[in-house]
Amino acid sequence: MSTNHYFNNFDSKPEQRLYNDLINESIQIWGIDSMYIPRTSDSSFDLVFGDDPTKSFKSAYPVEVYVKSVDDFEGSELYSKFGLEIQHQVRFLITNDAFGRRVPSTYSRPSEGDLLWLTNFQALFEIKFVNQQYFFYAFGNKKFYGFELICERFRYSNEKVETGITEIDNAIDSQVFSY
Repeated sequence: MSTNHYFNNFDSKPEQRLYNDLINESIQIWGIDSMYIPRTSDSSFDLVFGDDPTKSFKSAYPVEVYVKSVDDFEGSELYSKFGLEIQHQVRFLITNDAFGRRVPSTYSRPSEGDLLWLTNFQALFEIKFVNQQYFFYAFGNKKFYGFELICERFRYSNEKVETGITEIDNAIDSQVFSY
């Protein structure tokens, strides 16, 4: 063997717990408060158009997230057959422990199509992709420590958003009135 046999970096449970605790603590220190708003639906997913016509958002759960892309929005601006499309993306990190501690167990992980309300910035984002392998085999742990959420600003299209939290509902109502 060419690796050092005095250090066990791949199946040491104390090292894995330490790494998990350090990630949780750093996100609690440097992260921001947000509200995770899961999508509920009364019908099945439309495979032709790629959307759910009856989606609604009825509950919100507080979670802390870390803003990974702090400089500016990522993404691209491209001209397609539908006109100019601006994809401003932002990346967040959320730990598995924070999600499991605050969100009911009926939701096993953040899902694409769910919303994230940033309370400090009064901004609503839609989760476009959940990277479950961001912490890829850290210290040999097959379980992931958290998720990377790739989000875009939420574009309202007749969804029902009634979370019971006035600042979120008012933000949606102002978007409805602008349309």
